[in-house]
Amino acid sequence: MRPSDQALVTRPWLFAACVVVLLKLLLTSHAETIYDGWDAFGYVASAAKWHWGLEYGQYSHIRVPTFNLYIACVNALGLPLRLANELVLILAALLVARAVWACGLTRLTAWLAFALLTLHPWTFKLFSALVPDGLYATLLVAFIASLVLLTRDLQEWQARRDAGDSASRFRTAATLVRSGTPACLLAALAGTWRQESVVLVVPCVVAWCAALWHRPAGRFRVQPVVVATLLLLVAPLASSSALNHAYAFINFRTIGLYAPADFLAPGYARLHKALLSIPPTPRDITPKIHAPADVRQRAYEGDSIRLDWFGARPACGDRVNALA
Repeated sequence: MRPSDQALVTRPWLFAACVVVLLKLLLTSHAETIYDGWDAFGYVASAAKWHWGLEYGQYSHIRVPTFNLYIACVNALGLPLRLANELVLILAALLVARAVWACGLTRLTAWLAFALLTLHPWTFKLFSALVPDGLYATLLVAFIASLVLLTRDLQEWQARRDAGDSASRFRTAATLVRSGTPACLLAALAGTWRQESVVLVVPCVVAWCAALWHRPAGRFRVQPVVVATLLLLVAPLASSSALNHAYAFINFRTIGLYAPADFLAPGYARLHKALLSIPPTPRDITPKIHAPADVRQRAYEGDSIRLDWFGARPACGDRVNALA
């Protein structure tokens, strides 16, 4: 059974957590968000126009807009971006503390995990740069913690179901809904924050296996397997996919391209694959560029690859700047 959150949050430990939070805010009170590089200016320009109000250009829609919309929402609330990042980190650390406590570890271990995540040295530098990486890692950690809580609630529901406790079983079923909602929300955000949403499959599969690992011996029951599959696999991944399709639908209505971002369009994917098929000269090989300069020059000057053949350009027509 999962320990109650009231047992986790006692007055001494709550005071210690407040000290940790105040210490982190004090240490970062002088820090500012650094706008450095073309990517950072692109995030700011997109956020200033809520992404779809930005005039379509070569680099305007190359990324999924979740991070840009986050910046726009923080600016609309009037919060400094660095403070907003720290608040997201603190909420994720609280979720991790709950997950550690739910696994049956000690209260000291749970609050120690909260302090270590809140005061992690990596966040002091990364949160000062206008890049999505820091919050992407934070969202992934929070998503994994939400899966741990959901798995424990699912095991408790299954135990009450096997014991025939109908009243408690229905209350636990309501708890599953409350635990599953943050997991789906975090899956949608983490799955669209960067273009590596396939990473979400791994923690979902691990949580699904953990939920079904401690099944009671005896007759195999289909209902627990179906519920675990829906809550731990289908719902989180469907939430991420739904938000991606929502972005694709809005892009289709504004620029005529049904894809969450330019680089995720089938035409660009085929073009990138074709560029990778051209062998570069040894002197131009670099680990930072997938298609070196000589490859791009030979591809664009020759007739073997043309951008229009791959359907890489969105069919915008007169709607390119519809929201500009």
